[in-house]
Amino acid sequence: MIQYASWGALAGIIPPILIMAMTYVQGGVFQWPTLAVALWPTSLMLMGTMGQELTAYGIIIFVLSVLSNQIVYAVMGIVAWLLSHRS
Repeated sequence: MIQYASWGALAGIIPPILIMAMTYVQGGVFQWPTLAVALWPTSLMLMGTMGQELTAYGIIIFVLSVLSNQIVYAVMGIVAWLLSHRS
């Protein structure tokens, strides 16, 4: 179970990295917001940083959003483990 949660948590950091990289490449606006919310559901927390992205507050909210996403993915990994070990 721990291995599934660990892989889930690791997978939870990949979407934020890819989305932020694509946002940078696309000039500061991610062009597929529905996909972003589907892969990074906790990105909605970033709405609270409008205009304050590069302040300490904005960075803390960003880090919390990424960590929360990892928790969501870890829980999904645990659920996958529970479903695969159902008798």
